[in-house]
Amino acid sequence: MLYAADLAEQVTAVCTTENSLFAVDTRGPMGDMHFYAQHIKGEVIIYLSENETLAVLKAAADMAKAETLATLSTLRSGPVEFEHARVLHWCETAATSLVYEVISTHDNHHDEIDELLARAKKD
Repeated sequence: MLYAADLAEQVTAVCTTENSLFAVDTRGPMGDMHFYAQHIKGEVIIYLSENETLAVLKAAADMAKAETLATLSTLRSGPVEFEHARVLHWCETAATSLVYEVISTHDNHHDEIDELLARAKKD
């Protein structure tokens, strides 16, 4: 859950550099993806110790960063003159879907998420 939020936040940052309205266009009822990512992080780490919090946040951020960089590397591997178009197309399709999915999951399945977090925190 935290990884998905981090990934969606990073994707939003990348896509906002390609289209300045991306964050606004993909916002949910509570705000843009940055707000959702921070909110989800808060929900995930609320009962964790400081060491657990740092480990969980770092692991999720590192995985999201690696995936974002790998995707961008692939998008930038073709002819330079079409790079912007490839990235923009990815932002309009896969990236937008990811952001909407994270927001929708948070907003529409919050009770289930709370249950999963409660179980995870007991383990």
